[in-house]
Amino acid sequence: FIAVDDLNDWISCLGGHPDCKTPNIDRLASRGMLFTNAHCAAPACNPSRAALMTGIRPSSSGVYLNSQPWRPVMPDAVTLPQHFRNNGYEAVGSGKIFHGGYNDLGSWDDYMKQTGDPKPDPAVLNDPHSRAGTIIWGVLDVEDSEMSDYKMANYAIDYLGKQHDKPFFLACGIYRPHMP
Repeated sequence: FIAVDDLNDWISCLGGHPDCKTPNIDRLASRGMLFTNAHCAAPACNPSRAALMTGIRPSSSGVYLNSQPWRPVMPDAVTLPQHFRNNGYEAVGSGKIFHGGYNDLGSWDDYMKQTGDPKPDPAVLNDPHSRAGTIIWGVLDVEDSEMSDYKMANYAIDYLGKQHDKPFFLACGIYRPHMP
C-alpha cells in the first residue's frame, strides 16, 4: 500500500503533463493496479486518511479538520492494518499513512515514523511576497538519501527483501509532492 500526498493525474501513465516525467511510477503502474476513477473522502489530509484507514466517512465520524485527532471520536474503529493483523497478517508501515501526529501505533506490528527533512539555508519563512505562508522552503543541496521519503521507501524495500513466515500488509507513506 503506497500513499502519496497531493499526487494528481499529471503522472505519465495517466496521460500526464508534458513537463512531468514519472518513469518509476509508470513502471510500478505497469506491474500493478491503476485506478483511473478514484476519489478521496475529504479535501483535507486528516479526514481523508482517517476515512481511508477506517472505512468511516467524515460525515459519519465527524472528523473534518487536520487538527482533529480521529481516534477519540472513533475509539472502536478497526483500521486497515488492524484488520490485517486480526486475520493473521503482520502489519508494517512507514511514513505518512495517517495524518501527522495521529498515527495509530497500536495498529502496527512495526512502524517507522517519518523523520524530519533537512532545512534550507538560507530558509525563506513568512516572506510577504511568498504564497507559502509559514512553511519553510528554499533550495536544498542534499543527497536524496537525506530526505525522509527516501528513508521511508528504503524501509519498505528492506522489509520486502526479508524472509517472512506469514503474510503481511506493508504500507509506505510518501510525503512528496505535498503542496507548499
